Amino acid sequence: MLDARDKVLLRIYGSGYRTRDLDRLVDALGLPESGPIDPVTAPELENEYPGLVSWAVKNQYEVGITSAGAVLVALAAVVFAL
Repeated sequence: MLDARDKVLLRIYGSGYRTRDLDRLVDALGLPESGPIDPVTAPELENEYPGLVSWAVKNQYEVGITSAGAVLVALAAVVFAL
């Protein structure tokens, strides 16, 4: 959901919801319907609506590798502490 200046107010990842549920939300909030009809990738969405896609989504591989590294370091610390 964007404000009047196209700044993000709320992000809802539609993959976890049925289309009719999202339609009900849009109707209940009285929002105009706009945007892509078919699923789009994060880069496509970012190109169409700059600033809409979060940093974590745009850098998901870096986040995943960093998280995995942190888990491995923590696991090694526990193993060597025993």
